[in-house]
Amino acid sequence: MKQKPTNPERNRIPAGIGEADLIKGIEKSGYPLQSVVADRLAKRGFYVTEEWGYSDRDSGDTRSLDVLASSDLIFDRRATVVPGLVVMIECKKSEHPYIFFRMVTQPDMFWFPSVFGLPHGGVSLWEKNPSKNPERHEIVSASRALGLSELPFVSQGPERAASFSQAIPQAKRVDLSGADAFNNLVLPLSKAADHARSVYGHAHSPDNSCVFARAALSVALLDAPMILIEGPDRVPEPIYTPWVRIVRQEPNLDRVSGDTPFRHYGIDAVHIDFFDEYLEKHLSPFAQEFARRSEKLGDVFLYGGEVPSLDSWSWNEIRKWSGAPARLSP
Repeated sequence: MKQKPTNPERNRIPAGIGEADLIKGIEKSGYPLQSVVADRLAKRGFYVTEEWGYSDRDSGDTRSLDVLASSDLIFDRRATVVPGLVVMIECKKSEHPYIFFRMVTQPDMFWFPSVFGLPHGGVSLWEKNPSKNPERHEIVSASRALGLSELPFVSQGPERAASFSQAIPQAKRVDLSGADAFNNLVLPLSKAADHARSVYGHAHSPDNSCVFARAALSVALLDAPMILIEGPDRVPEPIYTPWVRIVRQEPNLDRVSGDTPFRHYGIDAVHIDFFDEYLEKHLSPFAQEFARRSEKLGDVFLYGGEVPSLDSWSWNEIRKWSGAPARLSP
């Protein structure tokens, strides 16, 4: 093993540990994968933090996520909104395959992805209908207000899975361990997402004239075989897949008035060899459209909006609330 010129003589691995075994252990740990991912993101212009610290929502202990990457998509000091991305990544390298079980139902994805940074956590909408008094009012998620679920990244994205496991060889059989897969991927990413919500949740300019809207994505980056089971009747026909979206629902324990009783998490499990394609062909076009729509609804983020009917509306029907104050020119 090489050494620095200043290395002291006793700084050596003990005789019981072979150099080849040590290197193999390091490679299996996933740390090199973390560095590769951080380097790729930094070269694409992201601001990257390795070992991003977050507070465990259950224990309160400080833990760390492998990589957090953030980026301003557009920055204009005259604008009412500065859209951006926050990508939270946990890396895992393993010889043991991950098995994903395709959801048999297709629940709506109006909540995906989470958007942090709005003044009240969502978008206030009023129904502009002169025949109704009083006017109806509702607070919706920013992802719903922006119509993000209709974009290909969501509507035509990967297969969705509510459960997954890791295949662990045991003598002459293979066991599936759902607990290990959950604890090593879903749990840290969901807890990091909760902490990121508190960090980026109410970011705005000092004079409240601009909001920093952040589309937040959670990614499980895997250097391991990824296998999809497409249905209960398709178990004998597993298929390799490089991208699966894990959908998880949890009770909203911090619920306040107006909140939904559940909190949803979407985690993209992506194979490392598909990561560049995921960024270039899927995430980047989505981010550009997210930025465009956010710019168009900047005043709505700040002051609220109006729609013809709260029972049925689309994002491009939203107009700035007529009761909002006039914005001063910069």
